[in-house]
Amino acid sequence: MNTQTATPLTLTNQIRTHAKEARLTGAVLEEHLQDAHPENLSFLATYLKAEVASRKASARKRLITTARLPSIKTLENYDWSKVVLPPGLTSQSLTSLEFLTTSEDLICYGNVGCGKTHLATALTYQACQMGIRARVDFLRTTGGLAYDSPEQFLEGIRWRLGTLKPPEEKRLLAYF
Repeated sequence: MNTQTATPLTLTNQIRTHAKEARLTGAVLEEHLQDAHPENLSFLATYLKAEVASRKASARKRLITTARLPSIKTLENYDWSKVVLPPGLTSQSLTSLEFLTTSEDLICYGNVGCGKTHLATALTYQACQMGIRARVDFLRTTGGLAYDSPEQFLEGIRWRLGTLKPPEEKRLLAYF
């Protein structure tokens, strides 16, 4: 809604909403809103909306910085043909980031050049853009280690990660 044509009541409600989002002191705001002139409400509503947007953008930048991404990647035109997902998991459910809400790990493994880093980086970047704290950790194996199954791979790196859930707990595995 255009703040120039909004009613004083609508502007006051917008101000309250933006002030709450910006975590401003409600009692102080209410005290000053009582004395505010209607022409000042439009300015304040516009200012607080811009302040909240600026804070969200800064928060996303901080999240991206702390995510330790090697580069910025997206899932646009990502080649899913090389990815084998566990039963019940689809590329859509993966890109919706459902697994983050249930605190599940996503572990990708496979041959060089099949898209593991791209997928992990893009999903982490997407989470940061949504305001979700996420981080990608890369474990590089050397020496031609070969594993026959995702479970064997996890067992082989368990000692290096130290934070993996016990084998009986649910986790997401994407292998290429």
